[in-house]
Amino acid sequence: NVNMVVCGGDLFHTPIISLNYAGEIAKILKSWNKPIAVVPGNHDLEGYTIASINNTMLGMLSSTGVIKIMTRSTPISVNVCGNKVIFEAQEYFADIDKSPNNYNKTIDGDLNVLFAHGMLQAKPILDTINHVVISDIPNPANITFCGHDHAGFGCITYNNNVFINCGSIGRVDKSNSMKNHK
Repeated sequence: NVNMVVCGGDLFHTPIISLNYAGEIAKILKSWNKPIAVVPGNHDLEGYTIASINNTMLGMLSSTGVIKIMTRSTPISVNVCGNKVIFEAQEYFADIDKSPNNYNKTIDGDLNVLFAHGMLQAKPILDTINHVVISDIPNPANITFCGHDHAGFGCITYNNNVFINCGSIGRVDKSNSMKNHK
């Protein structure tokens, strides 16, 4: 009994898939009879750029009205019981994890929710992997959902803000971090 479904990115493993498979996915998504928003992830885009979206199956699903693409330039504002709730998205781009500012809220509401497709982490990881640590975000949303890191980190509260990465539902591997993934 939800009002909207949001996918945090990587709806597909690759930007170009077969028309048959895209059609089957479109049928499933349409059967939900709910608005569906997708934040473009690195696997949804060609060359890691949002400019390629119209050449991808994600773009096709958007142009046919099956989904709505959420990006920084397309925030959603709704009134819930007299409160202004802002839903923002940060789509993937090659330099997303070079600055914690990419995880800031940009519009003030009574409640701000950000969906970001980047390597947001609870604590520092390898220096060779671009990432942003939660504690480094100067102006976070009240709730931040993030993707890109398949293992996820669950739900963390930091300075009264909530950060959630439940991990990938369909993209798992044989690594130790994925053995108990649910």
